[in-house]
Amino acid sequence: MGQVNAVRFGFEHVQDGGSFTLTAGSLAQAPMPGSAAVSLVNAGIEGFARAAALEAPRRIRVNAVSAARGNRNAASAEDGSIRRSAGRRRGPSLCAKCNRY
Repeated sequence: MGQVNAVRFGFEHVQDGGSFTLTAGSLAQAPMPGSAAVSLVNAGIEGFARAAALEAPRRIRVNAVSAARGNRNAASAEDGSIRRSAGRRRGPSLCAKCNRY
């Protein structure tokens, strides 16, 4: 509820045209076994951001972002001469007003 309350009570403290960026997670779009509670919270944050953006006064924006799960393991050649990182992908940013990524 911390992010939700920050937006609810923060509207009066943010400048006109300001923004809130909430952090959700990729489990809202891609749940996995054992992630029901976390998926619920992530989807709830995204839904709240959409609704709050519609109600926001003074051109204040409310957005939710989700970081995609990435492979953090690095692969290397047997002799150690080549080292490649699998890298991390950036997750999509959900535009709360138009409900698009």
